[in-house]
Amino acid sequence: LENSDIRVWWQKDQPNEDNAREILAYFPEIKEKLEGVTGKKILSDSGTHYFRDIEGNKKHWADGGNGKLDLYVGDIDIRGSLGLTIAYPPGCSETPSFILIDQVIFGNTLKATLAHEFMHVLSFTFTHGRECSEYQDVDEGIATWAINYVYPKNNFEQIFESLIDG
Repeated sequence: LENSDIRVWWQKDQPNEDNAREILAYFPEIKEKLEGVTGKKILSDSGTHYFRDIEGNKKHWADGGNGKLDLYVGDIDIRGSLGLTIAYPPGCSETPSFILIDQVIFGNTLKATLAHEFMHVLSFTFTHGRECSEYQDVDEGIATWAINYVYPKNNFEQIFESLIDG
């Protein structure tokens, strides 16, 4: 499923089409608000992206068939998170990215996760002058703030505070 900005992928052998439809319904509001506040737009991932794997071998990463933002929903291991945004290699500066979303979330949790992950997409469009790891904590904080900015009554972002305090 897709709209003019995003293509949502899911595993056909799993019941994730409802998640995909829900994502497409929520995405326009999230995109409008976060692009408006940052002044940034989704970068096209069109074409082949070359990088070197951990063994130094040249690899390529495809674009999902078009230049739209790709979002994958499924029963996937995303390091204990509900979502994960990955920049196309080799870095985190002025680069397109894609999103992974766990299939087990719906409603307000899905809205919050999508806002958080889309903020990461926009963060990767900025120019960074240092190593990616130096921006990780700031990027997480900004992405968590994005939940409250887009959905101020959702309060999902407060779960991060309880994790820190706990």
